[in-house]
Amino acid sequence: MKRMKNTIILIVGLTIILTGVFMVYGTSYYRSIKINNISTKKFENTLKDKLKSQSSIDIKRCTDFEWDRAYVFPPYHSSNDVYKKVGKEWTNYNTYIGYLLFHDMENKTVSEGQRLIVFTKNDNVILSKIYNLIDLPVIFQVPDYSFTSTDSQFNVEGLAYSNDVKKLVLN
Repeated sequence: MKRMKNTIILIVGLTIILTGVFMVYGTSYYRSIKINNISTKKFENTLKDKLKSQSSIDIKRCTDFEWDRAYVFPPYHSSNDVYKKVGKEWTNYNTYIGYLLFHDMENKTVSEGQRLIVFTKNDNVILSKIYNLIDLPVIFQVPDYSFTSTDSQFNVEGLAYSNDVKKLVLN
């Protein structure tokens, strides 16, 4: 009887441990789409500084990481539309349980003040960030939602309805 009780405790304990490990590390699919988002702080700060004093900005010079294509999505884009345009699905969630619970809401812009910017290198997403116009007061105007690092020169224009928000128009 005691041996059976120990066996049951061992099985339950192992099940709890394995479930916990699975919830953190997930499936091979989750691990294949998970990105380690690099910090956007330097990019945001550099861009904000240049917006104040320059009439033309090269986005490549605002970044401290290597990239070859960037995508900028305006408000009200679904995750599926974003993934189709970029050509791949990804997640920023550090745990599998976070991915399971919130992935449907991830990487979509849901209000007028939100934009999504995505940087890729060799067709792999290296940075994905939903930003608010309050935090980063810039609207990118690019054809087909994307531009390349070799063609990243933008003219800075003001907006009639806002003194704070600037529009960047691809040259």
